[in-house]
Amino acid sequence: MKLENRTEYPRPQLVRDDWTSLDGAWDFAFDDADEGLKNHWERGFVPTHKIRVPFSYETKASGIGDPSVHEVVWYRKRIAVPAMNDRQTLLLHFEGSDYETTVWANGVLLGTHTGGYERFSFDLKKVLPTDEITLVVRVFDSLSTEQPRGKQRYRPESWGCWYVQTTGIWKSVWMERVQKTHLSRLVINADADRGTVVVTGILNERRKTYADRLIVKVYRDGETVAEGQAGADGADKFLCTLTVPNARRWRPEDPALYEVEARLMRGEETIDTVRSYFGFRTLAWKRDGLYLNGELTYLRLVLDQGYWKDSGLTPPSTDALRADLDAVVRYGYNGMRKHQKIEDERFLFLCDLYGILVFGEMAAAYAYSEEAEARFTDEWERIVVQNGQHPCIVAWVPFNESWGIPKVASDRRQQAFTERIYALTKSLDPTRPVIANDGWEHTRSDFVTIHDYRENGDELSAMHGDGDEAVLRGERSYSWYGQKLFASGYAYEGQPLLLSEYGGIAFACEDGWGYGKQVASEKDYLERFLSQNDAIRKMPQFSGFCYTQLTDVEQEKNGLLTADREEKLSEQGVAALYASNTAFSHSTAR
Repeated sequence: MKLENRTEYPRPQLVRDDWTSLDGAWDFAFDDADEGLKNHWERGFVPTHKIRVPFSYETKASGIGDPSVHEVVWYRKRIAVPAMNDRQTLLLHFEGSDYETTVWANGVLLGTHTGGYERFSFDLKKVLPTDEITLVVRVFDSLSTEQPRGKQRYRPESWGCWYVQTTGIWKSVWMERVQKTHLSRLVINADADRGTVVVTGILNERRKTYADRLIVKVYRDGETVAEGQAGADGADKFLCTLTVPNARRWRPEDPALYEVEARLMRGEETIDTVRSYFGFRTLAWKRDGLYLNGELTYLRLVLDQGYWKDSGLTPPSTDALRADLDAVVRYGYNGMRKHQKIEDERFLFLCDLYGILVFGEMAAAYAYSEEAEARFTDEWERIVVQNGQHPCIVAWVPFNESWGIPKVASDRRQQAFTERIYALTKSLDPTRPVIANDGWEHTRSDFVTIHDYRENGDELSAMHGDGDEAVLRGERSYSWYGQKLFASGYAYEGQPLLLSEYGGIAFACEDGWGYGKQVASEKDYLERFLSQNDAIRKMPQFSGFCYTQLTDVEQEKNGLLTADREEKLSEQGVAALYASNTAFSHSTAR
């Protein structure tokens, strides 16, 4: 499978040929009385609908399109089991199901997973061998503000910038046939300065004697550029170090990627074969901004919430993801802030291919408690591990605008929580900057970020034209929403500054809103947009910006594109935005 052909594979960084998609028609039923467990629906239930997985029942794409709240839902699907020998098993993967998901196979409990955004898996060995398996899935979701939910509403109706909830399976479901002993992960650490790459193959179980070595090959454009092998390092992993001559670095202008093939061997027998990829690149950050491969890179980001009109949080196809990225490039941005959502991993793969920089952001809870803290921490850790090897991700953003930490400005416990998440993220990934609370009330953070939706360039200049020195010294409050830039007890420590939300311009309409007064014409739109960008260009303190936003989302009508991905501006208008965005550089901003 060529690298560019992996867009349909749900897990592009650990690819096997022998897999089956389980997306499509499933039996489905609401369980509003929560009677399913008592009545043993795992053994069988009467479906009331057919649902098209992976779309949630709230969406039209699911075939149901009911936006009302149903806390308990059930799924069922019969699957044929491929021919297998006694050394093989089947793995069942859910890319994302919101929120508490319990799975049975032929009435046998496989397990329960809690969390809405990351992949989880089960081994079907409990019910093998058999010719057919009936999968039954129960999902419990709620409007709880203690669970990470991002922009999913926590009231029965949408309002402001919160939208219809997503319940149940909303990412792909699939299975793959593997040996009972197999590679569960490849961890690839590429050293761009030395041109070396360390590939760690991690086994699913501690059975050192079943496989004796790992053979690794690295490819570039179909040609082998490095190969080697390694014996077991401990009972469950193999470490192979390779040198890649004349290593090309991944960057937006040249997103060079290297393919990896890893074969787990027992003597001359291949036990498992997986393929992955990586990019050589370095990240550093100083007062003046983000350094990519040692070069100061001005961040021209666009905020993207990843919603579609008929399919909600679920992309309708990988072509739809590709079209969004084409729009990002067309408008002159070099990156995206994926806002309040852990996107389909195929999105990150495409960003790796396109060379688009990504700020990876966690979905927020909206209340603080011990339970909320535990839920957030567990899920965030899994997300960082799952997505941390994509070269496109250049920053982590666990918190936004004090959501889920409403008293962080003064409450020492909530401040300590942000510090703990900062430290946890660094322990999992010391290579990327971490923005602990995007927008204001910063605690420990590698960037200091500001949200400011002032309507025109003159207003932005009046607020930030002094270089924000008084704000950074604590002599003047940052007052867009009345919050201070730093939480009590914290102060500026020389971090780079980023205007991480601004803009939000909307055309005049009756059924939605934008930031500031709505504009009546393209001329008015461009006049405001260009005045904002001209003002920002004259602010040397900022190392970049993030414009709100790429597309409309439900009642929020301030996208560059409509929710149906139609252009709002003419070809000339798009060209003007592109020229304005690409005019930014550190040389022009300083």
